[in-house]
Amino acid sequence: MNDEAISMKTYSTQDLPLAATLIALGQSLQSIERTNPKRAGFCFVTSEGLETLVNSYHKGSITIEPRAYFDAIRQLKNRLYGS
Repeated sequence: MNDEAISMKTYSTQDLPLAATLIALGQSLQSIERTNPKRAGFCFVTSEGLETLVNSYHKGSITIEPRAYFDAIRQLKNRLYGS
């Protein structure tokens, strides 16, 4: 799996902070794919504005409410590690 890939129906990334940002901004996580024990891919349903959010994240021009970001990180880690 590439680090990031956009297809017609899903967007996939292995970047945990990006995945948490997308969740905190209301994007729908479709699944988590385990590529090996140390890597996971986060698959999102492609929606209007998703590409803009990803580009803003990479440019460093996105703002996010800190508590929402923290909660999204915790949610992802709980799904990854089962606690």
